Amino acid sequence: MCRAVCDRRLRALAADGHQSLGAIAAACGAGEDCGTCQPDIEQIITETALVRASRGSGGYKDPAAEPARITAATRVRTAA
Repeated sequence: MCRAVCDRRLRALAADGHQSLGAIAAACGAGEDCGTCQPDIEQIITETALVRASRGSGGYKDPAAEPARITAATRVRTAA
């Protein structure tokens, strides 16, 4: 997104309590220069806050970061 900081990093920072452009910029530098990415960063902060509120938890949980879980319902049998 900005300064080679990906959206996953920005979401993690927002989940860890960096809930403003200034806090994000201080943590990783994103959003400090031209300002083009600031609306995107604000959107990430808003989305992360909504996720936190809906889950009633203090942190963002990225489903892509979760380890894959194989259950009996998802196992695929292969022919031997």
